[in-house]
Amino acid sequence: MSGRPFIAHEWLAGVLFFALDWAFGDAGLSFLAAVVALGTFALMYYAFAPKDRKTLWYLPLLLLMSYLVAFRVLVRPHIFTILAQAALMLAAERWRRRGGLAQLWWLVPMQLIWINLHGAALFGPAFIAMLAGCVGVLVVFPRLQAYGAEARTFGKRDIYELAATAVAMSVACIVNPYGTKIVAFSLDLLGNSYAKTRVWEWTTPFLPTNVTYYWLWLYVSALILLWASVIVRLRFVPLIDLAYAVLVTYLSTRANRFVPDFAIFSFPVVVRAFMHLAQAGLRPSFRVQRPWVELGLATLLFTNCVVYGYAHSAREHRPLIGWGYGGDMPYQEVALIKRLGLKGTIFNEYSDGALIIHELVPNVRPVLDSRIDLYPLDQVEEYDRAYVVPQLFARYLDRHNVNIIMLYQGRAAPRVVQWVEDNPEWRRLSDTNGRLLYIKRSTAIATGPR
Repeated sequence: MSGRPFIAHEWLAGVLFFALDWAFGDAGLSFLAAVVALGTFALMYYAFAPKDRKTLWYLPLLLLMSYLVAFRVLVRPHIFTILAQAALMLAAERWRRRGGLAQLWWLVPMQLIWINLHGAALFGPAFIAMLAGCVGVLVVFPRLQAYGAEARTFGKRDIYELAATAVAMSVACIVNPYGTKIVAFSLDLLGNSYAKTRVWEWTTPFLPTNVTYYWLWLYVSALILLWASVIVRLRFVPLIDLAYAVLVTYLSTRANRFVPDFAIFSFPVVVRAFMHLAQAGLRPSFRVQRPWVELGLATLLFTNCVVYGYAHSAREHRPLIGWGYGGDMPYQEVALIKRLGLKGTIFNEYSDGALIIHELVPNVRPVLDSRIDLYPLDQVEEYDRAYVVPQLFARYLDRHNVNIIMLYQGRAAPRVVQWVEDNPEWRRLSDTNGRLLYIKRSTAIATGPR
Protein backbone atom coordinates (compact mmCIF):
# COMPACT_ATOMS: atom_id res chain seq x y z
CA MET A 1 0.00 0.00 0.00
CA SER A 2 3.01 2.28 -0.47
CA GLY A 3 1.92 5.81 -1.33
CA ARG A 4 -1.76 5.12 -0.61
CA PRO A 5 -3.24 7.48 2.00
CA PHE A 6 -4.55 5.65 5.04
CA ILE A 7 -7.19 6.96 7.41
CA ALA A 8 -7.61 5.10 10.69
CA HIS A 9 -11.32 5.87 10.76
CA GLU A 10 -11.90 3.48 13.67
CA TRP A 11 -8.88 4.56 15.70
CA LEU A 12 -10.73 4.95 19.00
CA ALA A 13 -12.12 1.41 18.78
CA GLY A 14 -8.58 0.15 18.23
CA VAL A 15 -7.37 2.03 21.30
CA LEU A 16 -10.17 0.55 23.43
CA PHE A 17 -9.54 -2.98 22.17
CA PHE A 18 -5.81 -2.64 22.84
CA ALA A 19 -6.37 -1.24 26.33
CA LEU A 20 -8.76 -4.05 27.28
CA ASP A 21 -6.50 -6.72 25.83
CA TRP A 22 -3.46 -5.24 27.57
CA ALA A 23 -5.21 -4.93 30.93
CA PHE A 24 -7.33 -8.08 31.00
CA GLY A 25 -6.24 -10.27 28.10
CA ASP A 26 -8.77 -12.06 25.93
CA ALA A 27 -11.26 -12.09 28.82
CA GLY A 28 -11.48 -8.30 28.59
CA LEU A 29 -12.60 -8.42 24.97
CA SER A 30 -15.15 -11.13 25.75
CA PHE A 31 -16.48 -9.00 28.59
CA LEU A 32 -16.76 -6.02 26.21
CA ALA A 33 -18.88 -8.03 23.77
CA ALA A 34 -21.19 -9.16 26.58
CA VAL A 35 -21.52 -5.59 27.91
CA VAL A 36 -22.36 -4.24 24.46
CA ALA A 37 -24.96 -6.98 23.91
CA LEU A 38 -26.60 -6.41 27.29
CA GLY A 39 -26.45 -2.65 26.82
CA THR A 40 -28.14 -2.93 23.43
CA PHE A 41 -30.92 -5.11 24.82
CA ALA A 42 -31.43 -2.73 27.76
CA LEU A 43 -31.77 0.26 25.42
CA MET A 44 -34.29 -1.65 23.32
CA TYR A 45 -36.21 -2.72 26.42
CA TYR A 46 -36.56 0.81 27.81
CA ALA A 47 -37.68 2.32 24.49
CA PHE A 48 -41.34 1.93 25.47
CA ALA A 49 -43.32 3.21 28.44
CA PRO A 50 -43.56 0.98 31.56
CA LYS A 51 -47.19 0.02 30.88
CA ASP A 52 -46.27 -1.21 27.40
CA ARG A 53 -43.31 -3.20 28.72
CA LYS A 54 -45.66 -5.22 30.93
CA THR A 55 -47.55 -6.75 28.03
CA LEU A 56 -47.19 -10.47 27.48
CA TRP A 57 -45.63 -10.17 24.03
CA TYR A 58 -42.99 -7.53 24.84
CA LEU A 59 -40.16 -9.76 26.09
CA PRO A 60 -40.73 -12.57 23.55
CA LEU A 61 -40.41 -10.03 20.73
CA LEU A 62 -37.31 -8.58 22.36
CA LEU A 63 -35.88 -12.09 22.67
CA LEU A 64 -36.39 -12.74 18.96
CA MET A 65 -34.84 -9.45 17.89
CA SER A 66 -32.00 -9.73 20.39
CA TYR A 67 -30.93 -13.00 18.83
CA LEU A 68 -30.57 -11.26 15.47
CA VAL A 69 -28.54 -8.55 17.17
CA ALA A 70 -26.30 -11.06 18.98
CA PHE A 71 -25.58 -12.74 15.64
CA ARG A 72 -23.29 -9.77 14.80
CA VAL A 73 -21.95 -8.90 18.26
CA LEU A 74 -18.35 -9.69 17.40
CA VAL A 75 -15.23 -8.04 18.81
CA ARG A 76 -14.84 -5.46 16.08
CA PRO A 77 -15.66 -1.74 15.76
CA HIS A 78 -19.11 -2.56 14.36
CA ILE A 79 -20.36 -3.48 17.85
CA PHE A 80 -20.25 0.19 18.83
CA THR A 81 -22.55 1.03 15.94
CA ILE A 82 -25.01 -1.62 17.13
CA LEU A 83 -25.05 -0.03 20.59
CA ALA A 84 -25.35 3.49 19.16
CA GLN A 85 -28.24 2.48 16.90
CA ALA A 86 -30.12 1.08 19.89
CA ALA A 87 -29.55 4.44 21.60
CA LEU A 88 -30.88 6.21 18.49
CA MET A 89 -34.00 4.08 18.55
CA LEU A 90 -34.51 4.77 22.26
CA ALA A 91 -34.17 8.53 21.74
CA ALA A 92 -36.50 8.51 18.73
CA GLU A 93 -39.20 6.52 20.54
CA ARG A 94 -39.11 8.72 23.64
CA TRP A 95 -39.14 11.86 21.50
CA ARG A 96 -42.19 10.57 19.61
CA ARG A 97 -44.06 10.23 22.90
CA ARG A 98 -42.83 13.33 24.75
CA GLY A 99 -41.20 15.73 22.32
CA GLY A 100 -38.59 18.30 23.32
CA LEU A 101 -34.85 18.62 22.84
CA ALA A 102 -34.32 16.94 26.21
CA GLN A 103 -34.91 13.62 24.44
CA LEU A 104 -32.42 14.40 21.68
CA TRP A 105 -29.54 16.62 22.81
CA TRP A 106 -27.44 13.78 24.22
CA LEU A 107 -27.23 12.25 20.75
CA VAL A 108 -24.73 14.97 19.79
CA PRO A 109 -21.94 13.97 22.24
CA MET A 110 -22.73 10.35 21.44
CA GLN A 111 -22.20 11.14 17.76
CA LEU A 112 -18.84 12.74 18.51
CA ILE A 113 -17.65 9.52 20.14
CA TRP A 114 -19.32 7.27 17.56
CA ILE A 115 -17.62 8.87 14.55
CA ASN A 116 -14.23 7.99 16.06
CA LEU A 117 -15.29 4.41 16.78
CA HIS A 118 -16.81 3.21 13.50
CA GLY A 119 -17.39 4.47 9.98
CA ALA A 120 -21.13 3.72 10.08
CA ALA A 121 -21.58 6.68 12.44
CA LEU A 122 -22.88 8.67 9.46
CA PHE A 123 -26.09 6.69 9.94
CA GLY A 124 -26.84 8.84 13.01
CA PRO A 125 -27.48 12.24 11.43
CA ALA A 126 -29.00 10.58 8.35
CA PHE A 127 -31.53 8.76 10.54
CA ILE A 128 -32.53 11.91 12.43
CA ALA A 129 -32.82 13.76 9.12
CA MET A 130 -35.15 11.00 7.90
CA LEU A 131 -37.32 11.53 10.98
CA ALA A 132 -37.37 15.26 10.29
CA GLY A 133 -38.53 14.57 6.74
CA CYS A 134 -41.32 12.28 7.94
CA VAL A 135 -42.51 14.83 10.50
CA GLY A 136 -42.34 17.54 7.85
CA VAL A 137 -44.69 15.53 5.63
CA LEU A 138 -47.07 15.00 8.56
CA VAL A 139 -47.11 18.71 9.37
CA VAL A 140 -47.69 19.74 5.75
CA PHE A 141 -50.41 17.10 5.35
CA PRO A 142 -52.10 17.02 8.80
CA ARG A 143 -54.75 14.52 7.64
CA LEU A 144 -52.01 11.88 7.64
CA GLN A 145 -51.63 12.34 11.39
CA ALA A 146 -55.31 11.65 11.91
CA TYR A 147 -54.90 8.24 10.31
CA GLY A 148 -51.73 7.46 12.25
CA ALA A 149 -51.18 6.02 15.67
CA GLU A 150 -48.66 8.51 17.07
CA ALA A 151 -48.87 9.31 20.76
CA ARG A 152 -49.14 13.05 20.04
CA THR A 153 -49.71 15.51 17.21
CA PHE A 154 -46.59 16.91 15.56
CA GLY A 155 -46.05 20.59 14.79
CA LYS A 156 -43.42 22.86 13.26
CA ARG A 157 -41.47 22.94 16.52
CA ASP A 158 -40.88 19.21 16.16
CA ILE A 159 -39.37 19.73 12.72
CA TYR A 160 -37.02 22.38 14.10
CA GLU A 161 -35.93 20.11 16.98
CA LEU A 162 -35.09 17.23 14.67
CA ALA A 163 -33.42 19.45 12.08
CA ALA A 164 -31.26 21.15 14.72
CA THR A 165 -30.24 17.78 16.13
CA ALA A 166 -29.37 16.42 12.68
CA VAL A 167 -27.23 19.49 11.93
CA ALA A 168 -25.44 19.30 15.29
CA MET A 169 -24.76 15.59 14.80
CA SER A 170 -23.41 16.30 11.32
CA VAL A 171 -21.02 18.89 12.72
CA ALA A 172 -19.92 16.39 15.38
CA CYS A 173 -18.88 14.03 12.57
CA ILE A 174 -15.93 16.27 11.67
CA VAL A 175 -14.56 16.31 15.22
CA ASN A 176 -11.89 13.67 14.65
CA PRO A 177 -8.18 13.57 13.73
CA TYR A 178 -9.00 13.75 10.01
CA GLY A 179 -11.77 16.35 9.90
CA THR A 180 -14.02 16.15 6.85
CA LYS A 181 -11.79 13.53 5.22
CA ILE A 182 -13.23 10.83 7.47
CA VAL A 183 -16.69 11.50 6.03
CA ALA A 184 -15.50 11.12 2.44
CA PHE A 185 -13.48 8.05 3.40
CA SER A 186 -16.46 6.35 5.07
CA LEU A 187 -18.71 7.09 2.11
CA ASP A 188 -16.08 5.68 -0.23
CA LEU A 189 -15.97 2.44 1.77
CA LEU A 190 -19.77 2.24 1.73
CA GLY A 191 -19.70 2.33 -2.06
CA ASN A 192 -16.81 -0.12 -2.43
CA SER A 193 -18.14 -2.53 -5.05
CA TYR A 194 -15.32 -5.04 -4.56
CA ALA A 195 -16.05 -5.43 -0.84
CA LYS A 196 -19.73 -6.00 -1.61
CA THR A 197 -18.90 -8.99 -3.79
CA ARG A 198 -15.90 -10.33 -1.87
CA VAL A 199 -16.64 -9.80 1.84
CA TRP A 200 -19.33 -12.06 3.33
CA GLU A 201 -20.83 -9.44 5.62
CA TRP A 202 -21.50 -7.20 2.60
CA THR A 203 -23.35 -9.91 0.66
CA THR A 204 -27.09 -10.56 0.79
CA PRO A 205 -28.46 -12.90 3.48
CA PHE A 206 -30.22 -14.88 0.76
CA LEU A 207 -27.11 -16.52 -0.69
CA PRO A 208 -27.60 -20.30 -1.10
CA THR A 209 -24.61 -20.91 1.19
CA ASN A 210 -26.50 -19.28 4.09
CA VAL A 211 -29.36 -21.79 4.02
CA THR A 212 -27.72 -23.96 6.70
CA TYR A 213 -27.32 -21.00 9.09
CA TYR A 214 -30.17 -20.90 11.57
CA TRP A 215 -30.00 -17.13 12.02
CA LEU A 216 -31.20 -16.79 8.41
CA TRP A 217 -34.51 -18.49 9.15
CA LEU A 218 -35.06 -16.32 12.22
CA TYR A 219 -34.33 -13.28 10.07
CA VAL A 220 -36.82 -14.40 7.42
CA SER A 221 -39.43 -15.00 10.13
CA ALA A 222 -38.80 -11.56 11.61
CA LEU A 223 -38.98 -9.97 8.15
CA ILE A 224 -42.39 -11.56 7.56
CA LEU A 225 -43.49 -10.47 11.03
CA LEU A 226 -42.41 -6.88 10.34
CA TRP A 227 -44.42 -6.53 7.16
CA ALA A 228 -47.38 -8.40 8.64
CA SER A 229 -47.27 -5.77 11.39
CA VAL A 230 -47.47 -3.05 8.75
CA ILE A 231 -50.26 -4.74 6.79
CA VAL A 232 -52.56 -5.50 9.74
CA ARG A 233 -52.83 -1.79 10.51
CA LEU A 234 -52.27 -0.42 7.04
CA ARG A 235 -54.80 2.40 7.46
CA PHE A 236 -53.36 3.39 10.83
CA VAL A 237 -49.63 2.71 10.51
CA PRO A 238 -47.58 5.79 11.45
CA LEU A 239 -45.51 7.24 8.63
CA ILE A 240 -42.38 6.98 10.78
CA ASP A 241 -42.99 3.27 11.34
CA LEU A 242 -43.41 2.79 7.61
CA ALA A 243 -40.11 4.63 7.07
CA TYR A 244 -38.44 2.34 9.63
CA ALA A 245 -39.74 -0.75 7.83
CA VAL A 246 -38.68 0.39 4.36
CA LEU A 247 -35.23 1.50 5.56
CA VAL A 248 -34.26 -1.64 7.45
CA THR A 249 -35.75 -3.97 4.84
CA TYR A 250 -33.71 -2.28 2.13
CA LEU A 251 -30.49 -2.38 4.16
CA SER A 252 -30.79 -5.89 5.58
CA THR A 253 -31.76 -7.59 2.33
CA ARG A 254 -28.66 -6.11 0.70
CA ALA A 255 -26.04 -7.07 3.30
CA ASN A 256 -25.68 -9.39 6.29
CA ARG A 257 -24.04 -6.67 8.36
CA PHE A 258 -27.33 -4.76 8.49
CA VAL A 259 -29.35 -7.57 10.11
CA PRO A 260 -28.85 -6.02 13.60
CA ASP A 261 -30.12 -2.68 12.22
CA PHE A 262 -33.20 -4.55 11.05
CA ALA A 263 -33.76 -6.11 14.47
CA ILE A 264 -33.33 -2.85 16.40
CA PHE A 265 -35.64 -0.69 14.30
CA SER A 266 -38.19 -3.42 13.54
CA PHE A 267 -38.77 -3.99 17.24
CA PRO A 268 -40.88 -0.84 17.92
CA VAL A 269 -42.91 -1.36 14.74
CA VAL A 270 -43.84 -4.92 15.67
CA VAL A 271 -44.56 -4.01 19.31
CA ARG A 272 -46.99 -1.29 18.21
CA ALA A 273 -48.75 -3.75 15.91
CA PHE A 274 -49.35 -6.09 18.84
CA MET A 275 -50.64 -3.15 20.88
CA HIS A 276 -53.02 -2.32 18.03
CA LEU A 277 -54.31 -5.91 17.96
CA ALA A 278 -54.77 -5.89 21.73
CA GLN A 279 -56.84 -2.72 21.56
CA ALA A 280 -58.86 -4.30 18.74
CA GLY A 281 -60.13 -7.10 20.95
CA LEU A 282 -57.38 -9.37 22.27
CA ARG A 283 -58.46 -10.97 25.55
CA PRO A 284 -57.37 -8.83 28.53
CA SER A 285 -55.82 -11.84 30.29
CA PHE A 286 -53.20 -12.00 27.54
CA ARG A 287 -52.22 -8.35 27.76
CA VAL A 288 -50.25 -8.34 31.00
CA GLN A 289 -47.35 -10.53 31.97
CA ARG A 290 -47.29 -12.80 34.96
CA PRO A 291 -44.12 -12.35 37.06
CA TRP A 292 -42.97 -15.92 36.43
CA VAL A 293 -43.36 -15.45 32.67
CA GLU A 294 -41.31 -12.26 32.76
CA LEU A 295 -38.64 -13.90 34.92
CA GLY A 296 -38.41 -16.89 32.61
CA LEU A 297 -38.11 -14.79 29.47
CA ALA A 298 -35.56 -12.48 31.11
CA THR A 299 -33.52 -15.57 32.00
CA LEU A 300 -33.60 -16.70 28.37
CA LEU A 301 -32.55 -13.23 27.26
CA PHE A 302 -29.63 -13.20 29.71
CA THR A 303 -28.57 -16.69 28.67
CA ASN A 304 -28.52 -15.51 25.07
CA CYS A 305 -25.88 -12.97 26.12
CA VAL A 306 -23.84 -15.36 28.26
CA VAL A 307 -23.43 -17.77 25.35
CA TYR A 308 -20.67 -15.73 23.80
CA GLY A 309 -20.18 -16.12 20.07
CA TYR A 310 -22.41 -19.07 19.23
CA ALA A 311 -21.42 -21.24 16.27
CA HIS A 312 -22.60 -20.20 12.83
CA SER A 313 -22.09 -23.68 11.42
CA ALA A 314 -20.85 -27.15 12.31
CA ARG A 315 -17.24 -26.44 11.37
CA GLU A 316 -16.85 -23.78 14.03
CA HIS A 317 -15.33 -25.54 17.00
CA ARG A 318 -15.14 -22.85 19.67
CA PRO A 319 -16.72 -23.53 23.07
CA LEU A 320 -20.29 -22.28 23.31
CA ILE A 321 -19.86 -20.73 26.74
CA GLY A 322 -16.75 -19.09 28.19
CA TRP A 323 -14.26 -16.28 27.86
CA GLY A 324 -11.42 -15.84 25.42
CA TYR A 325 -10.74 -15.81 21.72
CA GLY A 326 -13.08 -17.92 19.62
CA GLY A 327 -14.05 -18.65 16.07
CA ASP A 328 -12.59 -20.73 13.28
CA MET A 329 -9.10 -19.28 13.57
CA PRO A 330 -5.61 -20.89 13.25
CA TYR A 331 -4.72 -20.80 16.95
CA GLN A 332 -2.73 -24.05 16.84
CA GLU A 333 -0.85 -23.07 13.70
CA VAL A 334 0.07 -19.64 15.04
CA ALA A 335 1.22 -21.17 18.33
CA LEU A 336 3.41 -23.62 16.39
CA ILE A 337 4.97 -20.82 14.34
CA LYS A 338 5.72 -18.90 17.53
CA ARG A 339 7.16 -21.97 19.28
CA LEU A 340 9.47 -22.72 16.35
CA GLY A 341 10.63 -19.11 16.23
CA LEU A 342 9.90 -18.75 12.53
CA LYS A 343 10.49 -15.44 10.78
CA GLY A 344 9.48 -14.11 7.39
CA THR A 345 6.35 -13.59 5.29
CA ILE A 346 3.33 -15.89 5.42
CA PHE A 347 0.74 -16.55 2.73
CA ASN A 348 -2.50 -16.77 4.68
CA GLU A 349 -6.28 -16.61 4.44
CA TYR A 350 -6.99 -12.89 4.68
CA SER A 351 -9.35 -13.32 7.65
CA ASP A 352 -6.50 -14.94 9.62
CA GLY A 353 -4.36 -11.84 9.21
CA ALA A 354 -5.48 -10.09 12.40
CA LEU A 355 -4.49 -13.04 14.61
CA ILE A 356 -1.15 -13.32 12.83
CA ILE A 357 -0.49 -9.60 13.33
CA HIS A 358 -1.50 -9.80 16.99
CA GLU A 359 0.64 -12.83 17.81
CA LEU A 360 3.56 -12.88 15.36
CA VAL A 361 4.45 -9.39 14.11
CA PRO A 362 7.23 -8.27 13.65
CA ASN A 363 8.78 -11.72 13.20
CA VAL A 364 6.12 -12.91 10.76
CA ARG A 365 4.02 -10.68 8.54
CA PRO A 366 0.90 -11.74 6.59
CA VAL A 367 0.58 -10.97 2.90
CA LEU A 368 -2.98 -9.74 3.51
CA ASP A 369 -5.45 -9.19 6.32
CA SER A 370 -9.18 -8.58 6.54
CA ARG A 371 -8.92 -4.89 5.65
CA ILE A 372 -9.21 -5.82 1.99
CA ASP A 373 -11.42 -2.79 1.37
CA LEU A 374 -8.36 -0.63 2.10
CA TYR A 375 -5.84 -2.47 -0.04
CA PRO A 376 -5.39 -1.55 -3.72
CA LEU A 377 -7.80 -3.56 -5.83
CA ASP A 378 -5.08 -5.01 -8.08
CA GLN A 379 -3.21 -6.32 -5.03
CA VAL A 380 -6.28 -8.14 -3.70
CA GLU A 381 -7.15 -9.55 -7.13
CA GLU A 382 -3.59 -10.86 -7.49
CA TYR A 383 -4.03 -12.62 -4.15
CA ASP A 384 -7.37 -14.11 -5.23
CA ARG A 385 -5.95 -15.48 -8.48
CA ALA A 386 -2.98 -17.01 -6.67
CA TYR A 387 -5.35 -19.11 -4.57
CA VAL A 388 -6.67 -20.79 -7.73
CA VAL A 389 -3.87 -21.17 -10.31
CA PRO A 390 -0.60 -22.96 -9.33
CA GLN A 391 1.54 -20.94 -11.74
CA LEU A 392 0.19 -17.66 -10.38
CA PHE A 393 0.59 -18.97 -6.84
CA ALA A 394 4.28 -19.73 -7.45
CA ARG A 395 4.78 -16.28 -8.97
CA TYR A 396 3.03 -14.67 -6.00
CA LEU A 397 5.27 -16.47 -3.50
CA ASP A 398 8.40 -15.31 -5.31
CA ARG A 399 7.21 -11.74 -5.72
CA HIS A 400 6.37 -11.32 -2.03
CA ASN A 401 9.27 -13.38 -0.65
CA VAL A 402 6.93 -15.83 1.06
CA ASN A 403 8.65 -18.52 3.12
CA ILE A 404 5.63 -19.73 5.16
CA ILE A 405 2.33 -20.93 3.68
CA MET A 406 -0.90 -21.48 5.60
CA LEU A 407 -3.56 -22.62 3.14
CA TYR A 408 -7.23 -22.60 4.07
CA GLN A 409 -8.51 -25.81 2.51
CA GLY A 410 -12.04 -24.50 2.26
CA ARG A 411 -10.85 -21.99 -0.31
CA ALA A 412 -7.57 -23.13 -1.89
CA ALA A 413 -7.92 -24.93 -5.22
CA PRO A 414 -6.91 -28.63 -4.92
CA ARG A 415 -4.33 -28.17 -7.66
CA VAL A 416 -2.65 -25.39 -5.66
CA VAL A 417 -2.49 -27.67 -2.62
CA GLN A 418 -1.08 -30.45 -4.77
CA TRP A 419 1.54 -28.09 -6.23
CA VAL A 420 2.83 -27.28 -2.75
CA GLU A 421 2.79 -30.96 -1.72
CA ASP A 422 4.81 -31.95 -4.80
CA ASN A 423 7.30 -29.08 -4.56
CA PRO A 424 10.53 -30.25 -2.87
CA GLU A 425 11.25 -26.71 -1.65
CA TRP A 426 8.34 -26.86 0.77
CA ARG A 427 7.80 -28.96 3.88
CA ARG A 428 4.48 -29.54 5.62
CA LEU A 429 4.44 -28.74 9.35
CA SER A 430 0.82 -29.41 10.26
CA ASP A 431 -2.67 -30.23 9.01
CA THR A 432 -5.29 -29.05 11.52
CA ASN A 433 -8.64 -27.26 11.53
CA GLY A 434 -8.85 -27.21 7.76
CA ARG A 435 -5.50 -25.44 7.34
CA LEU A 436 -2.25 -26.73 5.88
CA LEU A 437 0.93 -25.16 7.23
CA TYR A 438 4.17 -25.31 5.21
CA ILE A 439 7.62 -23.73 5.45
CA LYS A 440 10.42 -23.45 2.95
CA ARG A 441 13.11 -25.97 3.78
CA SER A 442 15.65 -23.14 3.82
CA THR A 443 13.74 -21.37 6.63
CA ALA A 444 15.61 -21.27 9.93
CA ILE A 445 13.91 -22.89 12.91
CA ALA A 446 14.96 -21.39 16.22
CA THR A 447 13.70 -24.21 18.42
CA GLY A 448 12.71 -27.83 17.95
CA PRO A 449 13.81 -30.35 15.32
CA ARG A 450 14.33 -29.36 11.71
